[in-house]
Amino acid sequence: MKTFIKNILLIGLVMFLAQHFRPEIKTAISNLRYQYFPCTQTVYYSIGSFDQRFDLTEEELKEYLKEAEDKWDAASGKNLLEYREGSDFKINMVYDKRQETTDALEDLGSGLDQSKADYDVMKSAYEAKFTVYQKSRKSFEASWANYQKKNQEYNKQVSYWNAQGGAPESEYDKLDAIKRELRQEGEVLLRTQEALNVETNSVNKMVGELNALAQDLNLDVVAYNEVGSKQESEFEEGKYYRGPEGEWIDVYQFENLTKLRRVLAHEFGHALGLEHVDDKDAIMYLLNTSENENLSAGDLEELARVCEKKF
Repeated sequence: MKTFIKNILLIGLVMFLAQHFRPEIKTAISNLRYQYFPCTQTVYYSIGSFDQRFDLTEEELKEYLKEAEDKWDAASGKNLLEYREGSDFKINMVYDKRQETTDALEDLGSGLDQSKADYDVMKSAYEAKFTVYQKSRKSFEASWANYQKKNQEYNKQVSYWNAQGGAPESEYDKLDAIKRELRQEGEVLLRTQEALNVETNSVNKMVGELNALAQDLNLDVVAYNEVGSKQESEFEEGKYYRGPEGEWIDVYQFENLTKLRRVLAHEFGHALGLEHVDDKDAIMYLLNTSENENLSAGDLEELARVCEKKF
């Protein structure tokens, strides 16, 4: 009887732990598949959040997702990816400043007939946006400088008390409170910096459009310069995430359907474990600058490396 009760309690404990740590267990299993058993199991995905401001329907997105998955399935001869309603691996359409700027430029461009007056309209729109950007950047830089100053003072105090063999309890509590405040402030600043980077991309995109129009019209005007560092990093239109919180793809921006299909195929490649390749026409190239929608030799070599099979 005692053994039976122990077994019941043990089963209950195992079930409780399995339920309580379900996300961690799923992440661990996903990591094992990703690192040690690539291309051996089908990766099921579904549509998660879908912002209606995109010029796209969910049914159309499903169609483009199917096209993207078929590229990798056909190349491998396996069912690597498959849509399954309710799957934990989500594809999210996230509308933010990137797509907002793309849409605004498209709307602005569609109303222009390539004249000097049109250039002036675009120039006014750019200068208004640039003014807001400058204010945001100056505010961030001031906040960052203040944060750095407080962080240096905190480290100075910590070093002082460490040299004394430790701080009294009252001083320790003060330093601990300052540490928590600095951590929170640092997290806010990082989010602000990310938002500012998005704004930098938006401003630079308008610079490109404005200078291109001036060149097309052969205008004798000074070209505008891009602000900040040139943001040409790793398919900024979308991103694949995998961590303790789960596994998902966020799509932020696409100029046209070719770019969207390339973004989806690219992020699916990362979900399968593929890294970037050097071929500029490849789906897995770090920049979405090509119009090619087919897997290149570089893509196939990377897929073969991950799946340990020659195609």
